[in-house]
Amino acid sequence: MLKFFADLSAAEARLLHFIESRLRCGLMLRTAGADEMIWSRGMFTILNLDPETDRPSLSLLRSLQHPEDRITFERAEANLAAGKTLTRRYRVIRRDGTMRVLSQNIEFLFDAEGKPNCTIGVICDITDIADLEEREIMLERRFEAIARDSELILYVLRPDGFVTGSIGGGPRHDNELSRRLGYLWRELIHPEDKAETLEVFEQAVRLKTAVSREHRIRQSDGTYRWRRSTWTPVLDESHNLKEFVSISQDIEKEKTLMTAKESGKSISGAQVRAGRALVRWSVQKLANAAKVSPSVVRRIEEFDGVTAGVIESLGSIRDTLEAAGVEFIFPATGNAGVRLA
Repeated sequence: MLKFFADLSAAEARLLHFIESRLRCGLMLRTAGADEMIWSRGMFTILNLDPETDRPSLSLLRSLQHPEDRITFERAEANLAAGKTLTRRYRVIRRDGTMRVLSQNIEFLFDAEGKPNCTIGVICDITDIADLEEREIMLERRFEAIARDSELILYVLRPDGFVTGSIGGGPRHDNELSRRLGYLWRELIHPEDKAETLEVFEQAVRLKTAVSREHRIRQSDGTYRWRRSTWTPVLDESHNLKEFVSISQDIEKEKTLMTAKESGKSISGAQVRAGRALVRWSVQKLANAAKVSPSVVRRIEEFDGVTAGVIESLGSIRDTLEAAGVEFIFPATGNAGVRLA
């Protein structure tokens, strides 16, 4: 075994060099209990060492390992004594200061008595793979951060509409996601919204473009809530459609807002102040348009709620501001507000 690499023929050596260079790997041999090792040329390349001057050894390999990743000699010897396969990854800091991530797989050879007397192993440089894995993890964590404290649900669909999994969302959305896996999400759409929603999604598939649709989704208790779903295509370098990333946002409060006319409620002084600010009117301009005195406007705006004795004036002010594009809204929950139509 100790003469293994030296005894390779020229053709075998070329083949080994081809494999190691393409797979970024190296081979190593070690007699049980010995510090000295035998390395292939690929090992020296991975570790950025010189085969003419550097003596392969377990201690040299350990000296290059990142301090946080070093396996103890006790654990290594325990694995050797038990003849266990050792598979792990660790970082090395090479002499030029660069850090690489390696994957190590060790097997044991046994003597006639069944005791491990030699280890053989392959080490691969997986730095690029580790970087991609880290990026994927960070991307998922970013989506989780977005969805964690919101009503967003993010998931991935095939072009045929089959939901393959989620991106982020966290445990709070696990139950909801399980109801949407596969084609199940189609059956959750309100019957009145289903045909148009599926037509919008099919349009996105045909045109390879992002689309959005508001529709109602059946909840686990049988009720329906409004959601806004956006499907964004993921294309490869050849512009082929690979999948869709979908964001589903709860808009129940937004869809159930009622205006002052719809609710029959009287607007408040706070809403008048906010509405006047939206259209950038002075007190005088509002008073003139509503045909009330400026003092009435000031009296109404002085209080956040509804001031007694000015109901008729409030109606005139509301009509005037609504004609200017202001909507006085009353959500199912939370405080009343205003917005520009």
